Amino acid sequence: TILNGKERALVMIDCKDGAVRYHRVARRTPPFTWFLVDSGVPRQLKETPYNDRVAECREAARRLGSEAEVPALAHIAPETYRRRRKELPPTLVRRAEHYFSEVKRVKLGSQALSSGDMVALGRLMWASADILTQNFECGTPETRALLSELRSGEGVFGASYAGAGWGGMVQVLAEPTARGSVERCVAVYRDLHPVPGSSSTIYEVGMGPGAHIS
Repeated sequence: TILNGKERALVMIDCKDGAVRYHRVARRTPPFTWFLVDSGVPRQLKETPYNDRVAECREAARRLGSEAEVPALAHIAPETYRRRRKELPPTLVRRAEHYFSEVKRVKLGSQALSSGDMVALGRLMWASADILTQNFECGTPETRALLSELRSGEGVFGASYAGAGWGGMVQVLAEPTARGSVERCVAVYRDLHPVPGSSSTIYEVGMGPGAHIS
């Protein structure tokens, strides 16, 4: 992702074959900006349930019919999942539901970006955050609280976890004038969680070229 960045484009990587595709922002898109907000909670994936989620998704794929040496839900057609989901225990249904719905949201998100609909893209980000919290059981009390505050932020189109969600940052899609609104949301978060909040930082970022030697 870092190497393949392009101006005013989102990078889509198909993890089945490694193919890289770009979805450019429509010219008629109203101005917008991206923020990364550091929750102040250190993120060490090896100390989180992340590897458990990987194993659960592999088990769901195996039960749904993947015969690969390393099963993956990417091997399972959505219609197969819908037909056979009742064969899975509740926990694996939640993990698989996250995967299949997220794949659909990625496609819808690329369409929203290509048509310049930031409001629709923001709604998809909120939906992603919700299902990551509910079905994948991501996040920490701090990152969930931070997202909760951002949901009421004026000029915020949408927000979600950045990465796996157990600590670290959240990403925010917003109007260019929303910096003050985001800062107010973060101030409330700092009052709720003063220890990690004391090191919470807001970064304004954008879509630029990949890492390179200038």
